Amino acid sequence: MTPPASISTPSACLALSPDGSTVACARGNVLQVFSVSSCQLLQEIQCHTDSITAVRYVGSSLLSVGLDGLVCIWDDAMGSSAPQTFRLHHPVLSSFACGRHDVIFLVVAKKFEAGSSVPAACAVYSLNVNKGGVVRKLFKCRGTCEIHGSADGKIGSRFYLHARNQADGLLHVLKQDFVRYGQADRPVKFNIVGEKEFNNLELAQLIAKFMGKPLKYEIVDFHSTRPGHDLRYALDGEKMKQAGWQPPLSFEESLESTIRWTLENPKWLSV
Repeated sequence: MTPPASISTPSACLALSPDGSTVACARGNVLQVFSVSSCQLLQEIQCHTDSITAVRYVGSSLLSVGLDGLVCIWDDAMGSSAPQTFRLHHPVLSSFACGRHDVIFLVVAKKFEAGSSVPAACAVYSLNVNKGGVVRKLFKCRGTCEIHGSADGKIGSRFYLHARNQADGLLHVLKQDFVRYGQADRPVKFNIVGEKEFNNLELAQLIAKFMGKPLKYEIVDFHSTRPGHDLRYALDGEKMKQAGWQPPLSFEESLESTIRWTLENPKWLSV
């Protein structure tokens, strides 16, 4: 089947509906919805004033995010209803916002008229999830390991949080009683944070300990080669503590169990 002229030009991004019947494509600031079986243009929508950078289906809802900082949400996969919109605090995040759990949280809140919240987390790790993460790199290191620091010898640090603890924090946030969607100009924000701050050398030492091997390392000036890179990533988790949440497992427990499981299942490192 030859595609019609309307879909012959490149699309910046696209998403397939959960039932596989429609595909949403972004071209500039216009969102187009096509039938998969016939390639027929079913709907053409203009919600953004700048280029659309991400499109995603979440259940029966269709989302689009643009460089204008807007997130547009349609109740139906066709985008035929009037969209609900909200603005991101940082439009620069629009290129990956549709994949973030905070945007999905707002969709759920809007869909079910539930409490509106935006959870945030940093330095989330899991060996078989983040291929570029420092925990995975240190685990796979053989020989001399590079420890990221600065030109003056300062070592980078993070409040590392295992994915299972992040998931527990997200579930805890869902149980809170917030202002309902649409009743406030912005959602409540929660930071899901690890209980301790570790620098990269301390992390490497722990990994080596749990693996039962000596650690050989050198401090490298990684910071200067990435001007936008921060030596320290940290969030204030006090609000989560006041809401009664604490990580179910300590950082050391989570890291040790992750290392042990990966040593017993090495095939997952190649996935």
